[in-house]
Amino acid sequence: SPGEFISLIENSMNETFDIELNKTAEAVISQTIHSCKGLEYPVVIIGNCNTLIFPDTKNTINNIFYHPVSGLRFRKVHGSKNNYTYIFNNWRSDILMRVCRDENYDEERRLLYVGVTRAKQYLYFTSYRPSTFFGKLAEITDSKIEKDFKYDIIPLPAGEILPPEKLNFPGEVILSKKFISVHSMMELAENDDSNNSNEENLFAVRSASDALEYGIRVHRTAYKIASGFSVESDLEEVKRIKKFIDGLNAEELKPEVDFLFPQEDKIYRGTIDLLAFYNDRIEVIDYKTGKSKRNIDKYKIQLGVYKDVIQNIYKDKKICCKIYFVSLDEVIEL
Repeated sequence: SPGEFISLIENSMNETFDIELNKTAEAVISQTIHSCKGLEYPVVIIGNCNTLIFPDTKNTINNIFYHPVSGLRFRKVHGSKNNYTYIFNNWRSDILMRVCRDENYDEERRLLYVGVTRAKQYLYFTSYRPSTFFGKLAEITDSKIEKDFKYDIIPLPAGEILPPEKLNFPGEVILSKKFISVHSMMELAENDDSNNSNEENLFAVRSASDALEYGIRVHRTAYKIASGFSVESDLEEVKRIKKFIDGLNAEELKPEVDFLFPQEDKIYRGTIDLLAFYNDRIEVIDYKTGKSKRNIDKYKIQLGVYKDVIQNIYKDKKICCKIYFVSLDEVIEL
């Protein structure tokens, strides 16, 4: 009956199901650039490289915005004209916004860098209204922009599954140097269970999707705090991160530092969570969100590369490496 059907819908509204399609064969994963940080794929397609969209040049501001100089402002205002009520742009707010706004192009370039470095071998850009970046990239790399795509939409009968269609890629790509991510180096290393007690094992169990979401949340929060933004939250993780970063008492903090580090026939790439600068040293800091310290050997490989990268830039500085285990609220210096 309709009543039973409505009851069924209401009872199932809050039920969620985790479907991890990215672990199936021939899977195509759609992700935001923020959520794919630290991951890699054989083929990456960056879409929507259109004018004023990506890389973004609008620096869009919401109707309600805040700036330390102008204060809290509203971009719209109610008014009347010819006995009708309208919503107008607030010209005072528009002027203040353009005078005080901070261009954030560096952040857009950083996001683009994160996106393109997710590709292990093949990288594609798509656009229907090419941005300046899209056109200049083709010009500089002497690449041809493909415009004429021929395809047919074939209706699929219910219950029928089509076999996956093979993609035809260009011939073998010969690289002068092989790109290697620090995370892939860690995956090749064997697990170290020497520091893993039974008690730690009990707390180490967390589903892959929950662990990824938790890790992304922690790193975003840490980035905001280290960048000087005020983050108010009752979450214990946020309090711990804020206390840890404030306790560094560094002269300068640089969060989310991306790098490419050439070594012989390889180029290592990665992102350092935080650099803390002092008069006599630089601290390389990495956040870990797991509830166990069983992978210390892997972390040593990761921090070892980070140390070499920073030491190569700041040759006269002492470089120290630290791991902050957020869930355990512990710091280990390597």
